Amino acid sequence: MKTPEKLHHSFVHTTLSTRPLSWAAPRVYFYPNFLSPSECTHLIDYARTHPKFKDGAADSSVYFGWHDHYKDKILASIETRIGVVTGIPPHGDEEPINVHHVPVKGSIPDDPRHLNIHHDKVQKEYSAATVLVYLTNSTVGGGTIWPCSAKLADGSTVRQECKEGFEANVRWFDGEKSTIKGVPKRVSVETEVHEEMSAVRQLAIDGCAATTEEMGAWRNTPARTSGGDSGVTAGSAVVFFHNHPDGSPDPFAWHAGCPALSEDKWTMQKFKELPMAFRKKEDQPRRR
Repeated sequence: MKTPEKLHHSFVHTTLSTRPLSWAAPRVYFYPNFLSPSECTHLIDYARTHPKFKDGAADSSVYFGWHDHYKDKILASIETRIGVVTGIPPHGDEEPINVHHVPVKGSIPDDPRHLNIHHDKVQKEYSAATVLVYLTNSTVGGGTIWPCSAKLADGSTVRQECKEGFEANVRWFDGEKSTIKGVPKRVSVETEVHEEMSAVRQLAIDGCAATTEEMGAWRNTPARTSGGDSGVTAGSAVVFFHNHPDGSPDPFAWHAGCPALSEDKWTMQKFKELPMAFRKKEDQPRRR
């Protein structure tokens, strides 16, 4: 007879609940019970024992190889679950699951290196969706924010700036440096979209700060955060898509991770990509 934990693995597609944080541009869905507590603990423990984990570093990311996927039943189950919610089954043409650790912050930092905005599809044409799972609780901060979908009290938005940054092939921007067309650039080297990206990032900073204070103009906007007023709960997840339903790229899927102010922040990420068979013929490997 199957244990409750095994039932959770086998029939997760019928037990997961979800609600939209944003219906369109970008499409973002929140899953309050994506992982069980034991699965969260398993991923953290697994990451801590990985040879590439850097304990005590400002941040550390561990990518599990596909050999881990095949030998670890929990990882395999999570990959299958991700396939269900994204509509793309696990395959070998995408990056495996990774776990990310960031030590607790004392406050919303003014230091630009502590918060960057990024778009997971830029320079990765076949990236289709991102699944982000929170592995630890954070009662203050720690959520994720999508500044391009925010409409503030005065009616202003940064949607045009988001579009221009995407079209300029900016992958990420932290106010101090950026990556444009795959080449890191310092802000001191002025870029054509520096002002635009600064405006988007500032809105993300303001939104992260708003989740730890009075919500103000951010209250009830779809861009708020996955954490909201009550913070982030271990096992909850957000799934957001980089394409519109018609398959065209969504230039508004910029996002940023808000710093956790109460506990260390552990997250699991999966960048879902289209299998090779669905890519352009010229991008597929040649058969000999």
